[in-house]
Amino acid sequence: MKGDVTIDLIAQTAGDIADAVGFENLSLKEVAAKLEIKSPSLIFHVKNLNGLKSVLGQYTTRLVVAELLRAGFGKSGLDAVSALGKTSIDFAVRHPGMYESIQWLNAYTEPENDEKPDARAFQQITEMFFALFKDTKLTELEVSHIIRGFRSLIHGFAVIAGHKGFGHPSDAAESFDYCLSLFLAGIRSKLDETIE
Repeated sequence: MKGDVTIDLIAQTAGDIADAVGFENLSLKEVAAKLEIKSPSLIFHVKNLNGLKSVLGQYTTRLVVAELLRAGFGKSGLDAVSALGKTSIDFAVRHPGMYESIQWLNAYTEPENDEKPDARAFQQITEMFFALFKDTKLTELEVSHIIRGFRSLIHGFAVIAGHKGFGHPSDAAESFDYCLSLFLAGIRSKLDETIE
């Protein structure tokens, strides 16, 4: 590969490897070998393994947020929530290693760095959720609960499916759609309660 090694190229390469062997098995040596450079050259860009994982997590965050914003564009209410859920789980299934890198991003942030990595990117998604419910009588706390439940539903399916943890032969994607529909039905019921 060689050529000009950039942070994005390092992240792309690390993402390909993480998807293939698992985020926990990502190594500087394998990334350097794939880039056809020496490990010290890679360390010049990322310092250490934690730095590499942080770079991957931040890169993945930008990709995921871009996909979610596209999925939610022009949609409103529960249709938008459904689109965001399906897009999230689709990304997680396509890129299990990259998806995992987001979940532990804060753990790989350098302590001296005051800013949380890509906090603004995730804030866009949070703001989108709050905007979806702004014309309802749900409180900010209730919307926060919905966001956390939504994230947990996606994360649970993504991690278990990514590790081939579902033993039943039924399609995991169908199970996710079914559970997402139940989750949305719960939100719809809550919204109905707020209508006077």
